[in-house]
Amino acid sequence: MTRTAWSTVPTFLFLWLMVGFALGTFILVGPVRWLTGWTRSAGLGGGVESVLMVAVILAYVALSAFVARWLTARVVRSPSGLVRWGLPVLMLALAGGAFWGWMQPGLYARVAGGGAEERLAHAGGAEFVFGAYPNEARLRELRDQGFTAVVSLQHPAVVPIEPRGIAAERESAREVGIRFIHAPMLPWVSDNREALESIRALAAAGEGKYFVHCGLGRDRVNVVRRMLERDGVRLAGQSGAPATSFADRREPMERGMPVQLEEDVWLIPYPNEHELFGNMLAGQYESVVSLLDPNVPEEAAWQDSLSATLRGYGVRVRHAPLRAGAPDEARVLAATVRRLPRPIVVVAPRTAPQPDTAVAAAFQRAYRSVTAEEERAAAGGAARGER
Repeated sequence: MTRTAWSTVPTFLFLWLMVGFALGTFILVGPVRWLTGWTRSAGLGGGVESVLMVAVILAYVALSAFVARWLTARVVRSPSGLVRWGLPVLMLALAGGAFWGWMQPGLYARVAGGGAEERLAHAGGAEFVFGAYPNEARLRELRDQGFTAVVSLQHPAVVPIEPRGIAAERESAREVGIRFIHAPMLPWVSDNREALESIRALAAAGEGKYFVHCGLGRDRVNVVRRMLERDGVRLAGQSGAPATSFADRREPMERGMPVQLEEDVWLIPYPNEHELFGNMLAGQYESVVSLLDPNVPEEAAWQDSLSATLRGYGVRVRHAPLRAGAPDEARVLAATVRRLPRPIVVVAPRTAPQPDTAVAAAFQRAYRSVTAEEERAAAGGAARGER
């Protein structure tokens, strides 16, 4: 190996490490946050998200190596001492700043939008709260709030950050007096089967209150949350745990009140995620009809998300966009809905007391005024269409 190679290879490895740490922190806090948020809002599912994250990781490795190689060439070939020493010192400072940020509990969680906590009441009886890495003061709050345990998803392979965090939290939990459960996960590059099975066991026990966290409170906790939601839906539909319907609601939905048209027919506003999981996905409704208009951008996005989510649970959505100023169309649609397998839920953009409820009002009037003759005509048209 030549003398130049002896100086080039260590320089490249050093710069690659520094560039990789600083660039990796930026990508995790920024682009990864935006990409995962987009996949979830678009209803693309965990499989698509994992594929995209693997692509991001590969692109990150290639980009960091390219930048490190470019910097190495500048350092090795430059006659200027300022460049030869200044560039490595600059990259060391950037990586050091990123490292310092990881040492501040909750700092990147706040920057990356992962600090907000979410709750999930599992159908089996256990309760889970998802959030970011808890400091000792937060652990004391969790203990005083009656939490059974804190569940850490941090992995010792994520060096040098997470081994230190795991050890510190384990010690803090011991001092505070709250149980510490370690279920290490590596997002996107592993199936994390062992960790997920250990959390499934907590849910299967049917009791307890658990605070589940990773570092940022975003990616790994979302994997766990999706898994528990899927399992909880199946449990609600297959076990003795009740699957709640809109008849069980005692409070308004985000975009209006659900309206009972008949004993087993409901007109509801477009549901948010919690309303969807809580009242529709455990098999409560045989037929789902969407009145959302794909020509309205907001409603088109809602329709895509609704279809993608329900399709993942084997529920078909019938799309029947309705215009507020078309009473004849409303009557034909209402007559058709009356003939669908029951229970039925019809999704409008909004319902009273929210504004912009003309579509819901038009369908409600039409449904309650449809004659038996119109209903028979709708049934005949459906039969001819099937033939």
